Amino acid sequence: MAAVHADKNVEIWTELHDSLQEVHRLQLDLREKDNAIMELTAKIETIQKDSRRERDRLAADREHKMLALEAKVNADMQVLKLSLSQQVPPPLPLLSMMRESTPFLQASDHMQSLSPSP
Repeated sequence: MAAVHADKNVEIWTELHDSLQEVHRLQLDLREKDNAIMELTAKIETIQKDSRRERDRLAADREHKMLALEAKVNADMQVLKLSLSQQVPPPLPLLSMMRESTPFLQASDHMQSLSPSP
């Protein structure tokens, strides 16, 4: 009976030892996975920071280009306004030059010549 009891104790201690080894192995596996998750989280945070920094840089570049373009357009408008204000208007054509001979005017002149003058 003592031998059966001793065998039962050895079996229990063996199962307990195996269970403790399995727990230890699972803890190591969990620690490795936790470390991998921490590394991936750090990489994601780095990528997010880089992305925000790049987005901000691109927004600043776009804003700078828009301001430069707006300044150029304003400067061009000022030059154009100055140029237009300094131009001398062309001389008005004389009335005789305005009255070029056209078929309508020729007919009108002919009709006036036929009508009696008062």
